Amino acid sequence: MRQRRPLRLPATGAVILPFARDQRGVNPIEYSVLAAGIALAIVAIVSSVGGTLDNAFQNIAAYLG
Repeated sequence: MRQRRPLRLPATGAVILPFARDQRGVNPIEYSVLAAGIALAIVAIVSSVGGTLDNAFQNIAAYLG
């Protein structure tokens, strides 16, 4: 009976290193991460200031009658 060879998979480094060395597309990824961070900051600022601004306009409306 013929002996079966074990299945050999490539080393993890042999699979991951080509992707880590490839620099194509780095700038668009960096810009998208930067844009997402800016958008998150804008949402946080608007949500925190929004309540205060709403109260200010309610006070002005109440004062004006």
